Amino acid sequence: MKATATAAQFDQFRLKKGDVLATKDSEDPADIAVPALVVEDFKNVVCGYHLTQIRPKTTKLDGSFLFWTFKSKPFNGYFEIEAKGVTRYALSIAAFESALIIHPSLPEQITIATYLDQKTPQIDTAIHGIQQEIALLQEYRQALIFEAVTGKVCVI
Repeated sequence: MKATATAAQFDQFRLKKGDVLATKDSEDPADIAVPALVVEDFKNVVCGYHLTQIRPKTTKLDGSFLFWTFKSKPFNGYFEIEAKGVTRYALSIAAFESALIIHPSLPEQITIATYLDQKTPQIDTAIHGIQQEIALLQEYRQALIFEAVTGKVCVI
């Protein structure tokens, strides 16, 4: 889609590997500052105005580490508190700029981010499996109640 941005604006907001995009408004303050990590450079894609684009200084802060920082409950809680609104909550640029990011050295950041990249999918898979087991047990529970109450066997 052609945009009305100037060449300088287009270059500034072009998505680059390591950028972190975050939602800056929501109906629920608990659902604000949700991050996404840009994993490759995009030649002709820019950040939309409903998102905040954060481009960390690569000599100090790794984009993947910043992404995981945003996913942490204490850090995200800061944005929940900073969100202003009644029926729709929003974050100001100042809220993002004043967020305190405590970080170790760059090599440690990369090690931490890599570890989380590997471990969280494993945990998510385990959670999914357990949720499926719970769903089957709930079906079994309902069938057992039906059978006990009606005296008829319920086929699942």
